[in-house]
Amino acid sequence: MILVLLAVLSSATVTLAADNWPRFRGVGGTGVASDNPSLPSSWSKTESVAWDADIPGWGWASPVVWGDRVFVSTVVSDGEAREPNKGLYLGQGVREPSKGIHHWLVLCFDLKTGAELWRHEAHSGQPKVPRHPKSTYAAETPTTDGQRLYVLFGDVGLYCYELTGELIWEHPIEPKKTFMDYGAAASPVVYEGQVFVVYDNLEGSWIAAFDAKTGKQNWRLPRDEKRSWATPLVWENELRTEIVVPGLKRNRSYSLSGEVLWEFDGRMSSLVIPSPFAAHGMVYIASGYVGDNHRPTFAIKPGGKGNIAEDDEFTNNPFIEWYKPKASPYNTSQIVVGDYLYTVYDQGFITCHDAKTGEEVFGKHRFPKGSSFTASPWSYNGKLFCLSEDGDTYVLKVGWKYELLETNALDELCIACPAVAGDKLLIRTASKIYCLTEPEPATTSDSRFHEAASRVERAVESGEVAGASHLVVRRGEVIHSFSAGVRDIETGEPLQGDTVVRIYSMTKPITSVAAMTLFETGKFQLDDPIAKFIPAFSQSTVWDSAAKKGIAPKRPITVRDVFRHTTGYAYGGNGDEELERRYHEAGLKYRPPAGMLPPDMSIEEAADRLATIPAHHHPGERFTYGFSSDLLGRLIEIWSERPLDQYLEEAVLAPLEMNDTAFQVRPDARARFASCHTTVDGRLAIVDKSTDSQFANGFKFLSGGGGLVATLNDYAKFCEMLVSGGKRRQVQILKPDTLQLMYTDQLGDIPGDFRFGLGFAIKDINVGEGDQPRQVQEYSWGGYASTDFRLVPEMKLFQIFIRQQIPSNHGLADESFRSVYRNLGGQED
Repeated sequence: MILVLLAVLSSATVTLAADNWPRFRGVGGTGVASDNPSLPSSWSKTESVAWDADIPGWGWASPVVWGDRVFVSTVVSDGEAREPNKGLYLGQGVREPSKGIHHWLVLCFDLKTGAELWRHEAHSGQPKVPRHPKSTYAAETPTTDGQRLYVLFGDVGLYCYELTGELIWEHPIEPKKTFMDYGAAASPVVYEGQVFVVYDNLEGSWIAAFDAKTGKQNWRLPRDEKRSWATPLVWENELRTEIVVPGLKRNRSYSLSGEVLWEFDGRMSSLVIPSPFAAHGMVYIASGYVGDNHRPTFAIKPGGKGNIAEDDEFTNNPFIEWYKPKASPYNTSQIVVGDYLYTVYDQGFITCHDAKTGEEVFGKHRFPKGSSFTASPWSYNGKLFCLSEDGDTYVLKVGWKYELLETNALDELCIACPAVAGDKLLIRTASKIYCLTEPEPATTSDSRFHEAASRVERAVESGEVAGASHLVVRRGEVIHSFSAGVRDIETGEPLQGDTVVRIYSMTKPITSVAAMTLFETGKFQLDDPIAKFIPAFSQSTVWDSAAKKGIAPKRPITVRDVFRHTTGYAYGGNGDEELERRYHEAGLKYRPPAGMLPPDMSIEEAADRLATIPAHHHPGERFTYGFSSDLLGRLIEIWSERPLDQYLEEAVLAPLEMNDTAFQVRPDARARFASCHTTVDGRLAIVDKSTDSQFANGFKFLSGGGGLVATLNDYAKFCEMLVSGGKRRQVQILKPDTLQLMYTDQLGDIPGDFRFGLGFAIKDINVGEGDQPRQVQEYSWGGYASTDFRLVPEMKLFQIFIRQQIPSNHGLADESFRSVYRNLGGQED
């Protein structure tokens, strides 16, 4: 029984450590979080967001987490506050203190919901000292020992709270003039009943320890330092526990009772900002002001006493494992992940060294977009995350080479370091805290959707499909999300909502929506002849199969014909040998492998060549699936006076934040790109390997009919707009009347029982079971690699089904869709 109890307590301790982020850069100040499969690797302002909360005022204090509570500090001005700016400042700070009454606040949020639990005003008044142009009066990160919260406002005071918000004690701090009026910034740390604070300034620097329960000052030592802003480290090593504090004149280690244990002049750079941390039994100290020639990084072994580096002896030193003279960042702190030490430089570079030896693993690599950095990197799940001042997080694979996996944008100034607790990532921007986590993988516990999930599982287990994802959203809420199987049968990587896939003909509705944005501005009318815009079609003909020649059409092809696929142009001869020959000669055929690759020409050239091939039938006679949407893409270029990819990005993709949707796989998304499968002799095989696919390089032919890649999550944003009157969140893509026109059957009296609008198939379906099922209209389309979507705007409902398998097979999707419709019930909305 005792052994069992010890095991339970040990397990609880490990879980507790993994679920808390008690100080600046987490446990030990390392920036390395415990792995958790639900921690996100991709996000945006809307994707993977569990919640977000507005933070008043200004502050760069990082969030800290204990249990189910998130703590953060900020300062709010009654007047117009001076906003901090990004970038490098190689000169003086803001010379005058901010004007007006300010309020130094501490806030607490619920980790699960983002609800504000309490806030407390620690101090109010007019600031007495200036600050750095990119800093705030809440630069220091709070810390907690799980019993109390300790909040430092460096030039105001140290405050101690119950975790429920009651103030226990406070210790005022006399503000001092700092170098170049940059202000204070070093965060406090707590250890075994003492809170340690460092305040380096021009008038009287000090380090002090305060009793955690009472606030009584246990000891205080002067420091002969003026230009350090690093957060101290309590270093538990194999020999003792000590407090390590870098400094311009001396790097020092103190005992828990305040004696100097060791020190040395590291010839640190002019401004000492990176915070020390420990790994591999060593403590890492760095300083890298960009204007200095000596920007050192040291790996220090335990056991030092007195001056451990007399005469600047750094390389043959019993207490310095290794030293690099030019390998330190300016503002950011370094990170060790496994055996790799990564350095993110303010000016947008990253390097990697062997953490044990200091040997260079890879030299400087520049991040995209000219990024600059102040926040320090963090890591989990074998990935390194680097947050730029613009709010872009660059995700790298941990390893011996620079490998950028993806980029996640929050589009707002970011200076604070994030926090990681359990399955949640917390990022503080200029105005918010975002709580990010992977969405729940499935809702199979809901009996209504058990049938749909089970059918997908059986298909994967039997080898019918490699992997599939099914998403159902109603009234803006995910009511079913299920993924099973893999995106590549050779690597075994799972197929998920952020997997990049070939959507082929699911491109057509996006192209149609983009075209209708131009309809709203009067660029065309539906019954305009396309020859008005593409003159080559003034000479178009129609194939007379009896006479074996092209004849004059009964009427011109119109824009409406292009939208509804009644132009008469197919994807080839459709069984007619002569027309098949002509499509081949014109180069208008999809190419191997398996007819997956588009013609090798521009869509401008393709449109002109298509006009030389006789149509299968007279315009408007019947529905013929083919190159019509590619013609529409060319018309968009003419109407908008932009390349198709550029206009789609401006009009639809960027406003809807469809960041992974494009005419080629974006470089930072290639690690999430799926391989495409087929069946050979009854077994699954790869027909287009993700790492070798031409979709990663892009095509000359920007196919408005089938050229896009996307993710399920991206396409959900498009569908959300379509079932919400042309609007998603605050972005209006189309007017409701325009969207209703797209939902109106355009085939009319054309023979057949098939209905089609301006970009969608239209079908009546029954929702619910029993004597009175409800009949609603569904709008849908699918893609060549077995992808599908369904919309029911009347119910504000959409479904998306993703696979990567050819030839096109929509049976599994249809079964899953019908199962959901049956089990939703026919209730009114």
